[in-house]
Amino acid sequence: MRGLLPSLAATCALLAGCSKGPEEPPRAILSVELRDRVEIGLTPVGADGIAIDLELHFVKNGHGLLDPEKPLRARGRIELFPEAATEMYTARFSGAAVPAGLCGDQPVSLALSLVRRDGHARVAGALTAYCGADRYAGVPVRLLRLSGDLPRPR
Repeated sequence: MRGLLPSLAATCALLAGCSKGPEEPPRAILSVELRDRVEIGLTPVGADGIAIDLELHFVKNGHGLLDPEKPLRARGRIELFPEAATEMYTARFSGAAVPAGLCGDQPVSLALSLVRRDGHARVAGALTAYCGADRYAGVPVRLLRLSGDLPRPR
């Protein structure tokens, strides 16, 4: 019996990873306009592999759009384009008004799109900002280019 317990524990650890706690979602630091950084986290939601939860946290400043002390969270999607060996991560974020910011007393709507090609670690895309609640089309007030290595969501 004594020999059986250690071997069961080892088997459990190897097969199911039961000796570890829950895995942290993939997180990375992406470049914003080459001079700033944003921390991004992706967490898959559901069994379909399409829905993801995203979190953005700007490291230095909010670029006149948002409070850098408050992370943004949203439910997004993974769009697969197998014919082009490409996947796209998309999400819509809502930000509170920043009175001294580009939108004044209006809330900010942010649309994220990041593209990964050929399964590479590197992604590139943009965070596009619009003035007004739930406004994700028209003339943007600001477009922030993002790029860097981002682990694939598990």
